[in-house]
Amino acid sequence: MAPRVRAFVFGEKSISDSSGDGSELALESLGDPHDLDNANLRAQGHEVALQRSFSPLAALGLGFSITASWAGYLSNFGQNLVYGGPQNVVFGLLVATVVQWIITLGLSEVASAFPSAGGQYHFTYILAPTKHKRFAAFTVGWMTLLGWWVITCSGLSLCAVSVAGMVNFWHDGIEMARWQVYLIYLASVFLTAAPLFLSPKIVPRFVQAALYLSVTGFFVIFCMVLGLKKRTQPGSFITRSGQGTSGWSPGTAWVLGVGNAL
Repeated sequence: MAPRVRAFVFGEKSISDSSGDGSELALESLGDPHDLDNANLRAQGHEVALQRSFSPLAALGLGFSITASWAGYLSNFGQNLVYGGPQNVVFGLLVATVVQWIITLGLSEVASAFPSAGGQYHFTYILAPTKHKRFAAFTVGWMTLLGWWVITCSGLSLCAVSVAGMVNFWHDGIEMARWQVYLIYLASVFLTAAPLFLSPKIVPRFVQAALYLSVTGFFVIFCMVLGLKKRTQPGSFITRSGQGTSGWSPGTAWVLGVGNAL
């Protein structure tokens, strides 16, 4: 049985449905953005099953919370200093920004054409050659899942180590054992997952609060660093090469630094 083909005709301000009845839906009649989303789903052969509770600001907060770009890079700051010094820290981040921007442009183009919660594996299944689409989608799906696991575990580990570090900072006589850090890790897992199960309706507010706290924290830390600095370095200190102490060659150190920034 051939799949139903449905097409969007945005230039003519209509969404055509070629499933058999030849009906068209004028975009001007879709006053609510949710109505347009529902029309997109129906045009792809799907029906609306879940209630939409995320506003644009909440969606932005969710994406910002997942990437946590400035906090994530801050966790690799010291490692990049070891790889290639300040040059790697600053210019490696700029290179990684360009690379991520190119990747984001490609993904956003595909996501706008095929909006799907499946993400990359669904895009792969749609765009890959028919002969290889099942294997390609299966492989991409597992790679995505493993990537989410690694990112989640690394983020929670950073949180646990940060909490343990703050405890040691405020109480000099306390040394956190590994099992105590692991308990903090488990507590972080519970606290971050609890809203999803106990009260899903507050998740949009939760991610919005995370957005505000993250942005506020960035400016607070940035201003504190500038205000508490005791000495500065000349501009040539950033552009000077050969300051890495990792033992890797300059080229390899640069690639590792850019990988950390990504």
